[in-house]
Amino acid sequence: MPSTSTAQAESRLSWETKLHGLRRLPHRFAAFIVTMHPFLWIGLFVVFPLVVLGSMTVFGSRAAVAYVIVCACLWLMVWFSSAGFKTNHYLLDPEHRTLVITPEFDDPDTQRFATVTGTDERTVNIDEVDSLHLICLVERKTATG
Repeated sequence: MPSTSTAQAESRLSWETKLHGLRRLPHRFAAFIVTMHPFLWIGLFVVFPLVVLGSMTVFGSRAAVAYVIVCACLWLMVWFSSAGFKTNHYLLDPEHRTLVITPEFDDPDTQRFATVTGTDERTVNIDEVDSLHLICLVERKTATG
């Protein structure tokens, strides 16, 4: 079950998000797609597949096979990249004006890949942020009695 827990130590605020399981897969997909730059997203998911599909007029049925392969590769990229949104730890440090985001991976190979590519931990300078939107993905029901 996905959860969000919050703890405050000194002047720092920390919380974590958990989006595990098949029911939260669309949330992870959406989180990955939203974090992509719009030009990159449009280029990869709209322009590139349309160019490959349009090449059918020149190359015939071979381009149709390439189109299926391109679409499958794009979906696999989204599938595997969304794993970085299963568990994330956040640390807001007002003193240093930073937000540190640390993903936690289930697979050691994925953890090593994230470390090598530099996606294992991100530090955001709060001074460079214009606005912040926190979106609640799961509504918690509390028992009243």
